[in-house]
Amino acid sequence: MQKQIINLIALTVLLLPVLSSGQVTVGSPEHATYDVANDRYLVCNFYGRKVVAIDNEGTASDFVTNIGYAYGNHIVGNTLFVTCGNLYVRAFDLTTGDLLWVKYVAGANQLDGLTADNDGYLYLVDAVNGAGEIFKLKISDQTVETFVGSGLPGWPQDVIFDEANNRLLLVGIGTSTPIVAVDLTDASLTSLVTTPFGNMDGIAMANDGNVYVTSYYDGTIYKYDQTYTNPPVLISSTHSGPAGLGYNPIDNILAVPNFNANRIDFIPLDDNDDDDVLDYIDNCPLVPNTDQSDVDEDGDGDLCDGCPDNYNPLHEDADLDGVEDACDNCPEHANPGQEDSNGNDVGDLCDYLCGDADGVPPVNILDIVYLINFKYKSGPAPDPLESADVNHDLLVNILDIVYLINYKYKAGLEPICP
Repeated sequence: MQKQIINLIALTVLLLPVLSSGQVTVGSPEHATYDVANDRYLVCNFYGRKVVAIDNEGTASDFVTNIGYAYGNHIVGNTLFVTCGNLYVRAFDLTTGDLLWVKYVAGANQLDGLTADNDGYLYLVDAVNGAGEIFKLKISDQTVETFVGSGLPGWPQDVIFDEANNRLLLVGIGTSTPIVAVDLTDASLTSLVTTPFGNMDGIAMANDGNVYVTSYYDGTIYKYDQTYTNPPVLISSTHSGPAGLGYNPIDNILAVPNFNANRIDFIPLDDNDDDDVLDYIDNCPLVPNTDQSDVDEDGDGDLCDGCPDNYNPLHEDADLDGVEDACDNCPEHANPGQEDSNGNDVGDLCDYLCGDADGVPPVNILDIVYLINFKYKSGPAPDPLESADVNHDLLVNILDIVYLINYKYKAGLEPICP
């Protein structure tokens, strides 16, 4: 695709847990690839005419420079291959960055994405006047042949090797363009699925076989499963010109170059509950809840919320009985069974009449005697003890006995238990 020239200053790395945040001097990121051996991302800086390395701390440095417009990159062994300057492939030593060779591809118009098979060949996507072709380059001697000369979707952009099926998967810019499979045995083409969004500038396959594609103008990332029969799943929609995707198979992270926003977004792809909501944004990551329902809006999905109808984002449980305070009918006393004999929504352990020390309503002289026996004759304790703390000083002593006597026989104040 012909990119609009824009003034580019810096690439803000939006980093999720694996990387630290920061800014790096990369503009117009066109393609990313993950360097497993050196635990870093190598990013084509299109207008900067270079490839930038970003380590796992978010620190960026120039890997190779002055190579012409940098479109796509791919690693084979200890070599980084880059399509650049529209018509060239350059090979660099992955350790030193030294240039190993340059190949001019005669007949090419705009080389973009590239990939490699297991037999020593690179496959180069070339966009030709709204159509496209694929060149096949033998790495050992840099000989080139046309592998697919026609039949591709308009402006093909990116390609990956689908090892399990011995084929290439290719995407292109165009309305409702398909994901195309290219058989490596006979170069035959198969339209796997016609996308409802199109305008795809990047494609990547994860460890589980799911395929991720970018929709450049919509700023979205979609996932297709291996069958291509189920509808695509929207996994992210906050990008600006998402281009050639890079995949980190070690940490299961998708690197998304944002060509128009001068940044790389890193998206962890883990989805432990298989509900098509990625763990890093899933409000209930261990229980399937595609609808992400959160009635009390406390950030926890209803299926993972111990108290789904009551806002309790910190999940306080003061009595450690496994029932969150916001739902506990007796939060001051451990009552995991939530017993409520009279059905008044107050747990039995908290449901007492203040001053009823003997547990037999109403409050009368027997409660005063009960307290005297408890304090001075080794009698049984009130149950709960708070029922006897009638002056609310968090102690049960002679003052509570005096308080009850005043209340019952001297028109004193009513009991005010905790």
